[in-house]
This record gives sequence, C-alpha cells and structure tokens, in this order.
Amino acid sequence: MIEVKDLTYSYGKEKRALHGLTFTVKDGEIFGFLGPNGSGKSTTQKILTGILKGHGGDVSLFGKNITSVHTRDFFQQIGVLFEFPYLYTNLSGVDNLKYFSSFYPKEQVRDVFELLEQLEFKKDF
Repeated sequence: MIEVKDLTYSYGKEKRALHGLTFTVKDGEIFGFLGPNGSGKSTTQKILTGILKGHGGDVSLFGKNITSVHTRDFFQQIGVLFEFPYLYTNLSGVDNLKYFSSFYPKEQVRDVFELLEQLEFKKDF
C-alpha cells in the first residue's frame, strides 16, 4: 500500500529533514510516526499526502508513483491526522469517527463499533 525508499527532503540548503527514510506499510496495517520534534514525522506525512513536493527517493502509494496518484479518488482512499488537535472536543470519540467517515463514500465506510472492538478499545460508561 505504501512503499518509501531512501526518502530525502531539505528545507533550503541548511535544513535537511529526511535522510534516506525507508519503510513499507502493507494493506490493513496500522502505522504511526513517533519521534521528537524535528525528526521528520510531519514532513513525511506532507510528502505522502502531496503537500510537499521536491523530495528525493522513491515513494509509491497503492502501487503507483506518488507523483501520479494525487487525484480525487486518491484523497478518498487516505486519512491523515497531523499534530494539531483536529478533533472536535464537544463530540465524543465515536461521534468524531462518524463525522469524519461521512466525508467518504458509503461503500468505503466501516462500522465504528466493529473497528473499535477490533482495536480492543474499551467502552467508557
């Protein structure tokens, strides 16, 4: 699903953010970026979502080179949450999931409670 090989990115000549990052995320895997400030987490996500251009290395999503996949169909297949809290604090976790799932076609949406059970999240009563 996601293949990254030798990914590099620099903010100008002085600030190299990524130094040959390589990883693979298979279909169905849950993957997260963890690390200290400045380690390249957001930069990597921005490259994967097409926000940042001009990277080095090879990146493919859904078996296609990243430069050719940034279409409406592509954006309906991905979901990204950046470091800022984009969830609505006045909604429960379940309501946030239901709200954001409403942006996708019905045939792509899975049952929220089934997913929470699969991830072994406990109900809070």
